[in-house]
Amino acid sequence: FLERARHIDEERSFFQEKEEILKALDFLISWYRDLWVMKSKPMPKLLFHEDRLPDLEKSSSEWQEGAIEQALSELLEARQMLDQHVNVKLLFSLLSRKIHALKTAVP
Repeated sequence: FLERARHIDEERSFFQEKEEILKALDFLISWYRDLWVMKSKPMPKLLFHEDRLPDLEKSSSEWQEGAIEQALSELLEARQMLDQHVNVKLLFSLLSRKIHALKTAVP
């Protein structure tokens, strides 16, 4: 009985952790989408994070439009990969490296 209860608790922790990770990824996806909007058609009314307009303006000025699109694509792919039960730490390590490389790439 105790072993089964421990297993149920581990499953609950796993799903709570996965839900938190998905929320974080969804936030990043919406942020990079807003960066893309600011870079391509600066229309604040289209933003998810309109309340963070000064931060979005500053951040979007540091990116090339194509790099933002690629970062968004990487984030969407990472979200799909989470459903395939990939190693979360490895996924985020690779994702952060790819996005950093995109931001610092010379056009």
